[in-house]
Amino acid sequence: VTADDERAFGFLRDAADQGHALASMAVGSMLWEGEGTDVDGEESMYYTQVAATSGLPTAQYRLALMYYEGVGEEDGLPDVKSTVLWLKQAAARGHADAAFRLGGMLLSNEVKRNESWAFDFFRQAAENGHVPAAEAMGLCYRWGTGVTSDVEKAIHWLKKAAEGGNPDASWTLGCMFREGEGTPKDASAAVRWFTEAADGGHKSAAEELGVMYLMGEGVPVDEEGSAYWFSVSSKIEKMQQEAADPDAWMYEYDEVVEDVFNKRRKQGEDVMELVSDEEKQMWVESQARR
Repeated sequence: VTADDERAFGFLRDAADQGHALASMAVGSMLWEGEGTDVDGEESMYYTQVAATSGLPTAQYRLALMYYEGVGEEDGLPDVKSTVLWLKQAAARGHADAAFRLGGMLLSNEVKRNESWAFDFFRQAAENGHVPAAEAMGLCYRWGTGVTSDVEKAIHWLKKAAEGGNPDASWTLGCMFREGEGTPKDASAAVRWFTEAADGGHKSAAEELGVMYLMGEGVPVDEEGSAYWFSVSSKIEKMQQEAADPDAWMYEYDEVVEDVFNKRRKQGEDVMELVSDEEKQMWVESQARR
């Protein structure tokens, strides 16, 4: 916490206590993140609720998430009723994230399932440029969830999501073009969409590209290209595993340091001159944790 942050928090809190809605939202955020003050979830919730009650959709959305996380609840469990209440308020004021979350909840077991309402909220968010909602729209049209199945509209919305950088949407499009689902089979189009998905970190898409390059499906037979995409798939899988491992960065560091050690040994150079004492100690400690 810096002195400047503390001063900013003090000024904003004064404004919030005088009824300024935007200041209340800012104070709630700073209390939540510990910016300029200590973290205080319940106090954060109080100021966020003041801002939400004044009609600020972003504050309403944040308050909904707090209720969902069980902030202020003795048992720490989600207050689903209050979550939905504030999500509805925010969605009614055009908050796309709130509309998307409501759609997801209406397809889950958290509230009474209502597919048509879920579709309506997804559409509201998607029409406001929400990329995950565009993918959800595509899937709803694909499977007939809350709306009559329409493959042409499914492809339309999936393309919007894919063009917005959603690798799952690109993957789905690749599958649909490859199998000819509601559209003529087009292996070249499938390769294009799988490539978009793989470039976005989609492991299965990279695997399918490996197969397609090997078999000459949609592209000329290319064993090197096939090997490349299989290696990409392996790298993505490794990154996914590491993302769930707090010490993953250290394992990667280990590999880099070991590589340096081995190469320099072969060259007859003194390893101790290449890696600092601090770096060597970090490596030794990481080995002990394994």
